[in-house]
Amino acid sequence: MPLPLSACSRCHFRKKRCIYESQSACERCIQAGLDGECAPYVPTSKPVEDKTACSRCQIRRRKCVPKGPSCERCIRNGIRNCLARTSTSRLLDTIDAPISDIVDLENIDWSLEDPDLMPSNDDFALCVRYFTFNGTRPPAASMFDADRILKGFFTISPILRLVLCAYVAIVSPIPVPADIQFSYYKRARKALVRFGHQKPSLEMVQSYHLLHAFSALKGQPIIGKQFLKASLDMILDLQMNIDPDDSPWLANLSPREKEERRRAFWACYTYFSFERAVSPHAIQMDIKTDRMKGAGLDPAATPFFNPPLSTTNWEVALFDIISVIKEAFAIPPKSAQELVHLPAYHDLNVTLVSFAVNKLSNVLLYADSPEQLTDSDIQHQFTSISLYFFSAISILHRPKMFLSMLKSHTPQNLTTESQDIIISSIQQCLDSAITPLYATFMAFEAATVLYFVANHMHATWKTFAQSRINSIFFNQDVLENTFHILIEFVRGELKKEGSRGGSTAPLVQCMEAMIIELTAPGECESNSETFEELELGMKVMSLVDTEDVQENVVLEPYGLLGLLGLTVAGGIRWRGRSEESWRLFWKLHS
Repeated sequence: MPLPLSACSRCHFRKKRCIYESQSACERCIQAGLDGECAPYVPTSKPVEDKTACSRCQIRRRKCVPKGPSCERCIRNGIRNCLARTSTSRLLDTIDAPISDIVDLENIDWSLEDPDLMPSNDDFALCVRYFTFNGTRPPAASMFDADRILKGFFTISPILRLVLCAYVAIVSPIPVPADIQFSYYKRARKALVRFGHQKPSLEMVQSYHLLHAFSALKGQPIIGKQFLKASLDMILDLQMNIDPDDSPWLANLSPREKEERRRAFWACYTYFSFERAVSPHAIQMDIKTDRMKGAGLDPAATPFFNPPLSTTNWEVALFDIISVIKEAFAIPPKSAQELVHLPAYHDLNVTLVSFAVNKLSNVLLYADSPEQLTDSDIQHQFTSISLYFFSAISILHRPKMFLSMLKSHTPQNLTTESQDIIISSIQQCLDSAITPLYATFMAFEAATVLYFVANHMHATWKTFAQSRINSIFFNQDVLENTFHILIEFVRGELKKEGSRGGSTAPLVQCMEAMIIELTAPGECESNSETFEELELGMKVMSLVDTEDVQENVVLEPYGLLGLLGLTVAGGIRWRGRSEESWRLFWKLHS
């Protein structure tokens, strides 16, 4: 006879593995001396609940005692055939029943919802116009599943809904008044205070990302940094730095949901990399991207999103290189000669050149003058890569170019090798200044290079460089015209930030002093008292009155490499500890 297929009763109730050694008893029962009592477990069915109660008793949660076609309670109330009533009759019974019989009134939360947190048709219409290009295409976005957002607009988290409206109000091609933008942001902050204790989720990551983006676009990256940090912490908690396809706990997600999760990660990480490139005190977190796939690679999900920028991974890599360059020049070397032959420079230059050859050979935009860059070039998807690459080249070579302002390092005092190194750095900086015209921090870097060549480069070096380098910027008229283009662009960015902007204001203030010194040096000298000992800094201002920040605090400005110890217009200096070190370095080697 075959062995029993089910566990014995004794093993079943003890939740132990049951192994039959014979037809009569299992191993455990034999060891316990109970082989005579060993029998297969036979499950018993649960008693069927009595569902014969009438609808009136069910609604009132009363015991129903059937008595023929009616129950005792209904008979006492003059109701017949209650057990045979139709669904319509039962619905009417429910309507007629007192609400106290249906709902527990004592345990209901009667507090009213805050009107600021409730969705409105205007909010919905704003997002619909943005995500559908004013109704001309199906809803799509780069970071969000726009179709999901719009279909669940009135049920999604108030934090995400309101901060999404705030962000859309800024970037929408249809202008939205600033007071409405800040109104959405204020309501989003209120929702964050009320619901911010929620456990980490994709919606919370997206919400924090948009809060940071809003703050940055309004010129207050210091306020936005706390939100960026919160989104990165949640990414690590949710293990979003591991691709959804390689996460078994996400096997239940559809390709569309996985793509949205993937895009949320890359959006946050790109901002994180950019923060490291321009912030004087960047967020320090160890987030790896080697286990993440790029966005837009799954054909099953791509129809629901905007096509991703093919340059995202390159941009992130360039931001990382820029942050390494900034760190290398945070402290000046011990001597000017050491700066000429700095080992870190060689390694970073090899990294940049190899990156350009292997990744960007068919991408970078080159021009002999800014006028050669057409509107189509500027709007091309690869323009940003050119901006970031040439800015990285510029900040890598600018410290060596600054050696050309020292009297002790004129060409006749240097070896041919040192001359060639400094000339190469001057050429790299001037060539890079042609392209970075349409990004705030990159424009300031180009302006700093042009200002230095015009006003701080030693006359001997300028003559020597003109004989070795063919650059349009040795023409004063071209240089001033390019500088005007740069400053007008940065002024436009400051106007976009509004009255509460802080990150662009010190750049504009510095560039305005530079152009005065460029075009009217006599006026600059007459106003020397105005510029004397003026230290440029970024003012922190709250975006709304409910924000918990210390107002009017002046911090080190955001930028790529600052002024590197340079003094503008006889007295304007860049705020920062590194700037003080470089100022002393130039003074000691002058």
